[in-house]
Amino acid sequence: MDNPPAAIPSRLLYPPAEAERMLGISHATLYRLLRAGRLDAKKIGCKTVITAESIEQFIAGLPSAGRSA
Repeated sequence: MDNPPAAIPSRLLYPPAEAERMLGISHATLYRLLRAGRLDAKKIGCKTVITAESIEQFIAGLPSAGRSA
């Protein structure tokens, strides 16, 4: 019996520009979300990366879109 694929992201870390494209947000919005603690950034040397886990949690926490009657 085949097991369903695990929910492990293909990558664990994303550069800010890629996170912006994935979420469809501006550079300024990304950094506002980081300052507010809604996304998590880490440093590798002088490079900033956004964790895939925080991106997934951010998306999961967004409200559902309303439905038209």
